[in-house]
Amino acid sequence: MSENQPKQSRLGPVAGVGRRIQVAGVVIIAILVGLGYGYARPAASASTAHSALSATTSPVDSAEVVCPVVKDLKNTNITTFTPTTVAGTGTAVETVTQLSQSSSSGQSKTILTAGAPGTLASAQGVSGSSLSINDPSDPVVAKVSGPDAPGFTVTESLAGGSGAEAGVASENCGSPDTDFWFTGLGTDKDPFALLNLVNADSIPASVNITVYTTNGALTGNSATALQGVTLTAGSESYELISTLAGNQNAPYAVHVVATVGRVSAAVLDYDGDNTGRGRDFIGAQKAASTLVMPGIPQAEDNEKVELSLLAPDGPASVSLRWVGKSTITPATGSFSGELDEGKVTTVDLSTVANAGEYAALEVCGSSSGANQCLPVTGDNGPTDVVGEVEITQSDNSGQDTAYITPVSALTGDGIVADNPLASVLTLTNTGTSTATVKVTLTPNGKSPTPVTSTVTVPAGTTVAQPLTTPKGASDYALTVTPVSGSVYAARIAGTGHQLTIQSMSTAAETVTIPAVDQDVSGLVPQN
Repeated sequence: MSENQPKQSRLGPVAGVGRRIQVAGVVIIAILVGLGYGYARPAASASTAHSALSATTSPVDSAEVVCPVVKDLKNTNITTFTPTTVAGTGTAVETVTQLSQSSSSGQSKTILTAGAPGTLASAQGVSGSSLSINDPSDPVVAKVSGPDAPGFTVTESLAGGSGAEAGVASENCGSPDTDFWFTGLGTDKDPFALLNLVNADSIPASVNITVYTTNGALTGNSATALQGVTLTAGSESYELISTLAGNQNAPYAVHVVATVGRVSAAVLDYDGDNTGRGRDFIGAQKAASTLVMPGIPQAEDNEKVELSLLAPDGPASVSLRWVGKSTITPATGSFSGELDEGKVTTVDLSTVANAGEYAALEVCGSSSGANQCLPVTGDNGPTDVVGEVEITQSDNSGQDTAYITPVSALTGDGIVADNPLASVLTLTNTGTSTATVKVTLTPNGKSPTPVTSTVTVPAGTTVAQPLTTPKGASDYALTVTPVSGSVYAARIAGTGHQLTIQSMSTAAETVTIPAVDQDVSGLVPQN
C-alpha cells in the first residue's frame, strides 16, 4: 500500500460513530470558547467577518540586559538610563547585579539601583576581579520592570589606563538572544580576542560557535570543541578566539547560535596583551543583505580605516559607498568586490577619496546605482553578509582601536547612557530626501534638566555635531530621536590613544501585539 493512501480503520462502525461524536464535541467546545473569547467583540456582518483587525502597541513592561565582559580591576563604569519618551505602567522593580564567576563563592552582588525614567544611575570603578584574559569575567545582569522598562539602556565603559587597561572601550550591553555575529577580530599582529557567553536564565543553554578566518571556516579539533557548548543556569563560558584560530590568518569572524535556551554574548578585542596598543568591544550583529556602518571619524594623524567582510553562505558580489559630505563609490585599490564563501576579506579604506571627513560606509550589491543601495547578490540571488569597520588612531601618548558595527536606521530613540569623554555625534542620511532628528543630552544628577536641539541631515550626506557636557554635569545620556526621514547615528568619543565608537540602535520601548480575529473556522476539521 502506498504511504500516501489513507489506511482503513480496524475499529469497526461503532468506533467510527464514536469518533464522529468526539469531533462534534471538539467543535462544540471550540464554538463555546469562541463565544467567550473571539466573540467578546460586537458581531461583525457577513461581509466583514474575515476583515483584518488592527494590532495594538504597548509599552515594554520588563527588560533584561547583560554585560558579559567585565575584566578590569577597578576601571569599569556601568551606567543605566530610561528615557521618558514612552510612559510605562506598573510597579518599578530594578536589580543590577554582578555575577562573581572568578571567585570560589560564585555569589552575586548588587552594584546599583537603576534610576527613575529620565535620570542616570551609575556604578563607577566596578572591578572585574582580573586583568588577565585567561581568567573568567564577572558579568553584570540588569533587570527592570514597570515604568523603568521602556527603552532601558545599560552602557559599559572601560576607562583608559596602562598596560592591559590601555585604551578606552564602550558598548551598550545587550539582551539575551539566540543568534550573534562578530567580525573583524584580531587584526593586529599580536591580537587577543575574547568571546564571553553568559546564561542569565534559570535553565541550561547550549551553543554552537563557528570561527571563520581568511582561509575559511575553522576545522579540526578546535572547531569540534566549540559545538554543543553547555552553559548551566547563571554561568558563563569564554573563549580566546585568537588562540583557537592558531596559525590561521586574522581577522576572524565568529557566529554564535544558541540551539537550546538563550545566551548573552560579547567580544572584547585587544591589540596586544599588556602592550598598551588599544582595545575595544566588537558589537554583535545580524547577517543582512545590505550593511550601514556609521561613525567613521574625521581623520587624525596616523589613522587607519579597515573593513572586514564575510559572506558565510556562498560567494557574493558587493560594492562600497562612502557617505560623507556627499555620497561616492570609494576607490578600494585591488579589492574586486568579490567575496569567497566563508572567507574573511579585508579592505583598506584609508586612502579612499574624502577619507578625511566624518562618514558612514554602506555595503551594497554590485549592481547598485549612484543613488541606490541594492541587496548584495550571490549565485542564487540576494545573500546575507556581515562586516565591521576598524578605526586605528595614535598620538604622542599611544594608540587605540575602535570598531563600528552595522546597524539599522533609527525608528525610535537611540541611546548611549555614558558619555564621559569629549564626543561627536554623526548622523547619516543614505536616502534621497532630507531627514530631521531631535538630540537630547540628559545630565547626571537627581533633578536633571535635559538640553535639546534639532539637527537637519541633507540627503546622501553625513553631518557631525560636537557634544558638550551640560553645565554642572560630569556625564550625560545621549538620546537621538528621529523626527522625519531615515537616519543612522553613532557616537564617537575621544581621539588618538583614547578612542571608542558606538553605532546607535533603536531602544526597545514598545511591543506590538497581534490582533485576534473572530474567525474560528480554523478550529473546525475541514474534511
